[in-house]
Amino acid sequence: MLVFVCVLLVVVPVYSVNYGIDWSQGVNYDTWGSEKTINVGDTLEFKYGASHSVVEVSSDYYNACSYSNTDQVHTDMDTTITLSTPGTHYFICGTPGHCSGGMKLAVSVSGSSSGSPLTPSPPAGDGSNNSPTPPSSSSSPPTNNSSSPASPAKKNGGAMLRVDAAFG
Repeated sequence: MLVFVCVLLVVVPVYSVNYGIDWSQGVNYDTWGSEKTINVGDTLEFKYGASHSVVEVSSDYYNACSYSNTDQVHTDMDTTITLSTPGTHYFICGTPGHCSGGMKLAVSVSGSSSGSPLTPSPPAGDGSNNSPTPPSSSSSPPTNNSSSPASPAKKNGGAMLRVDAAFG
């Protein structure tokens, strides 16, 4: 008797958003995060000049516009930070006077990620140990470097969809 075994592979796309931020003085960042739905796994890409920095700080340091020597200070002028935990993330410019002048950003991150590809187990009883391999994700598309909000760029490489949006 010939038995056909069908293995169904279900792939749910993973959505990741990269928010490009023109990190500079004279920009109102107060409402920026409240206008977006940001999830675990999304990234913030800060682009800035040599006179600025990006420091992720606690809410107390955010409110005081200061940071401790244990905080990570980024000065590479193109800093990408993956938001890997839910809750509010706080960022300031470490250059004296810049945070108090408005270079600070609070971002509320949703506790649920957009998900990951689902691969069901092969049916029991076929005797094989071959499980399907999920498709590999493609490389990330370039970030839109515009200083104004841009139309999100979408890319679907099988199991990955990344949306880039710029803000200035």
